[in-house]
This record gives sequence, C-alpha cells and structure tokens, in this order.
Amino acid sequence: MIVSRVHGRLAAVACAVLVGALTTGLPVPAAAASILESVQTQALPNQHVRVVLQFSAPVVIRPVSNGATTTFVMQIAGATMGQSISNVMPINLGALQSINVSPYQGGVNIALSFTSPLRPTVGQGGQTGLYVIDVPPGSSSSRSRRPLRRLPRAPRSRR
Repeated sequence: MIVSRVHGRLAAVACAVLVGALTTGLPVPAAAASILESVQTQALPNQHVRVVLQFSAPVVIRPVSNGATTTFVMQIAGATMGQSISNVMPINLGALQSINVSPYQGGVNIALSFTSPLRPTVGQGGQTGLYVIDVPPGSSSSRSRRPLRRLPRAPRSRR
C-alpha cells in the first residue's frame, strides 16, 4: 500500500512537471538517440572483410535484405549519423565495394555493396554499441578460373 502511494505521487509529480514545461515553453527532455560514431573495415586472412560499426549506445540492427544480394541493407531505428560519417565510403576490400549511410526520418540506413551476391552476418554488440559485420569472400575471377593446364611437350627433332 505504501509502494502504491509512492508510485502515485511520483506519477503526479512527473505529470505536473511535464504540464508545467509544456505551458511555460521549456524544452522537454527527449530520449537520447544513439549516434553512429565510426565505421571501420579490415581485411582478414581468411578473405573475409570485417565491418565494425561503433554507436554511442546499443541499437537494434534490422537487416532489410533477405538472402544473398549485391546490396545488403540494414535499418537502425532511433539512430543518427555522427559528424565524421560520410554518406558514401568507397572501400574496395575483398568483395566489399562501398558502404553507404543515409538518414531517414526516425533512423539510419546502412547499405553494403558487394562485387557478387553475398549474405553477411551481423553480430550484436551487447551493451557496448559495437557491432561487427562479417562479409564472406565473393566469387572472384581468380577463384572461377581453372588452373592452367600443362601442354605436352613437342618432340625434339634430332639432327
């Protein structure tokens, strides 16, 4: 019973503060949006490319693309772009050609462009705001070529 009275009084105080702020023109504190602070890439020895996204707070990354695709799009609701983030980042590491970051009303879209259809995996960052995207190697021209075949030697002429 005491707990319910405390909750009731807290709710009344919160409502009074909110109504007072709205009627006096004072700004009402909004929920802090997570900021995309950095985008880093790294080529790995196994031909994979690691993309590291650093946010100021944890976010939910929702892949929009299903299956293997040449453009993998992720949507991050409630996030904004940091000042040092470019809209278009040419990468050209392994199968990853570029990363495009674009704001939309309510969040940020991040699109990874590949040389061939791929399905990257997104690792969730827990409470740190750090997220790792693993881009597998694409089918490159060197992988699709057959190894050179040895031609038989021509018989030597005897003199």
